[in-house]
Amino acid sequence: MNSVSVDRGEASQAITTFEVRVFAGTQACLEALAVDIDAAQFTPFQHRAWLESWACSFPDAAVPDVFLVEVRDRTTGAVVLRLPLGFERRSGVRVLRGWDGGASDYNGPVLASDVCLPAPMVRLLWPKIVAALPPCDVLALIRMPTRIGRRENPLLDLPGIVRSANSAHIVRLSARPAGALADGYDQSMRHSLDRKRRKLQNKGALVFRQRKAHEALDVLEALLSWRRDRFAEMNRKGDVERIETFWRRLASQTDIAYVADLTLDGRLLAGGFGARTGDGFHLLSIGFDPTWKNWSPGLVLVDEMLKLAQADELELFDFTVGEEGYKLKFGAEAEPLFDLYRARSLKGFLALMWLKLQRSKANTAKQRDTDESK
Repeated sequence: MNSVSVDRGEASQAITTFEVRVFAGTQACLEALAVDIDAAQFTPFQHRAWLESWACSFPDAAVPDVFLVEVRDRTTGAVVLRLPLGFERRSGVRVLRGWDGGASDYNGPVLASDVCLPAPMVRLLWPKIVAALPPCDVLALIRMPTRIGRRENPLLDLPGIVRSANSAHIVRLSARPAGALADGYDQSMRHSLDRKRRKLQNKGALVFRQRKAHEALDVLEALLSWRRDRFAEMNRKGDVERIETFWRRLASQTDIAYVADLTLDGRLLAGGFGARTGDGFHLLSIGFDPTWKNWSPGLVLVDEMLKLAQADELELFDFTVGEEGYKLKFGAEAEPLFDLYRARSLKGFLALMWLKLQRSKANTAKQRDTDESK
């Protein structure tokens, strides 16, 4: 594997060997993303299939402009880093952030597999990258993981990085003995799953399946309906419609999307939707028929999905973001994510000051609740 020199005495001269380009517009960005999957490292939410589906699903006022930063080595012509960014407007503030729209749990760069651009070099290149970006009020790189594929995330060396309020939740399947996955579950979860599964099996034929999503679009529609009803009070209609449009496209037009289902005598009890990329499965959503909630079909489904992922010799099962307690009971480890916010206008500066104040209030309230519970 090639490596870029990080000698500090030569770094400023080395930067001149890198060209920074910013592609604007959906078509230009998609053409620039036409890279061999095996030649890149990425999170599942920056997989080429994910980005292509996303770009075709958010073409309206929520994200009117999309961009792609490209860092290329002038000497070799190799692209060493790509960073998808797009505008989102929040209360009149123009935020330039990853291709998200409420659909992408992690954000980060797409890195070359055969050329390592070390974090210190990215730090030195960063002012050049920022200068090439379109005008905005706030630049926000949020929910960035510590690793991008098999690589350390070089953006975490940038000044101003802070711990995100969100965490990833990951089960390391390779660390669990084959056939003993449940040994890593919380004891109460193990007992509950055994009891609920027996009760369901006493009622009829309990069947679990997991398929490419395009083979189970009816299950996805049921899951979307359950999800819509469950979060009806907090959902904004436009946001829900865009995410559902994206999920349908991801399911019907890519090979990374999977749907799981649990049926009882042919009746659908629960469904799950996720993406399988690299050495992991990444759960995006689960849902269940509320008339069967006392039998916890959603949890039984997750147990089966975990077992299948281990049987398929995947390295990890990723519950992604969200602080639902059941994830930890399945033995998931909370892993930190990181944010970078940078004001690029007075309006952006004031917006970030307000955000900082709100987070401070939330942390104070959380600490007060913790103290009162002791």
